Amino acid sequence: MTEIPLPRAFANATDNHTASRWPTGGNQARLDPIYTPILRPRFRLKRGAKIFTIGSCFARHIETHLQQFGFDVPMLSLRVPPEEFSPAPAILDKFTPLSALQEIERTLAMIKNPRQIDRISDEVLFPIMDKKVIDLELREFVPVTKQRARQRRREIFNVFKNVFDADCVVITLGLVECWLDKKTGRAIQEAPHALAMRRAKDRFVLKILDVQETLKAAEHAVRLLLKHGRPDMNILLTVSPVPLRVTFSGMDVVVANAYSKAVLRTVAQTLYDKFERVDYFPSYEMVTVSRSADVWEGDLIHVNDRFVANIVEVLVRDYLDTPAPTSLGHSELMRLDHHFDPRPPLGWVAYVASLTSRCDGNDAPQRSPLVLLENGVELGPTHELHDRIAQLGGGGYSFWKGTLYFSTSDGSDPNTNGRTYTVATRAQEHGTASGKSM
Repeated sequence: MTEIPLPRAFANATDNHTASRWPTGGNQARLDPIYTPILRPRFRLKRGAKIFTIGSCFARHIETHLQQFGFDVPMLSLRVPPEEFSPAPAILDKFTPLSALQEIERTLAMIKNPRQIDRISDEVLFPIMDKKVIDLELREFVPVTKQRARQRRREIFNVFKNVFDADCVVITLGLVECWLDKKTGRAIQEAPHALAMRRAKDRFVLKILDVQETLKAAEHAVRLLLKHGRPDMNILLTVSPVPLRVTFSGMDVVVANAYSKAVLRTVAQTLYDKFERVDYFPSYEMVTVSRSADVWEGDLIHVNDRFVANIVEVLVRDYLDTPAPTSLGHSELMRLDHHFDPRPPLGWVAYVASLTSRCDGNDAPQRSPLVLLENGVELGPTHELHDRIAQLGGGGYSFWKGTLYFSTSDGSDPNTNGRTYTVATRAQEHGTASGKSM
């Protein structure tokens, strides 16, 4: 149980008024259309850092977006034939903390015993007809020859061993309905739907993990990574917002899903409290409380890829140790100091007298080419009315007669949120201006 002394508790509630109070009234812009959390990251990521991703299908969604920001994402190098699974990295989805732990343990065993890789691989193979086998810890249980199963396990090992050399390991916790192989005591990847597996009906059983069981597996995984990984490794926990597609518990699927996510969120918080090098990123909260109609795909199960891109953009904005590049590209003109005057409830003011000639004014209220970046990400809308900026927040800004009226992306205090605010022009506009001056 976390205990917070009274003075610190009151300071937590008052130092950042926006973050500590549920969005209501004029502050509803924090949820509508997109909730952007106010974070205090425990660590920073260098551009190009190696990020290893473990977890459910939501982990697969964020990988390509992390790569687009220039990070090294080893899981994207995994290749398997499309008839075995597509896209390839998803064959290694780990829905439960127990299945993630098993993959980490197996990889360690293979590192320590390289001559025993085939023997270790055979422990997860389930023989079926025609001399084929099923790998019980991979998606879809596609039958292959034993030779191919061993070869694939070597290929997976060559990718997964990067987990111990990563700057950051992102673990996405997915669900707590866990299928077990009673013969080995190990978790299998998903429901035993293959005909050969269903015939062995006494071998497989459903286990619904409680908080203690889930915590035990997740904590063991974290301890192994911190012990055997690089000394400066950090771990970022998330909870997948993707709901249960089907429940085998006998409960209503909505109720079962609520239980699953509550357990996983509790475990993530417990690990955050226990380990200094573990942080929590609230992608689950971003998806579930945002009011945008574009959060979900039409199946109401998968998160829209554009929204996933927004999640990763927030992660990069807050965790990258230098401003992130943007798709538009910008030419920096001025980096603002952290002495911003408040314009309640959500607005702030900075003075940019040297740029007065490039600001809007009464004669030309839409002329300014200036843009405002928050940790390298462009805010907006620009040319916004000053009262709307103050009342609605959400990143709106206006350069007006040498004064910048603005709001932060999430309503936080720009004097204390640790982010960099930069005045820039878009690269193409900067180039045009240079051409005129020659």
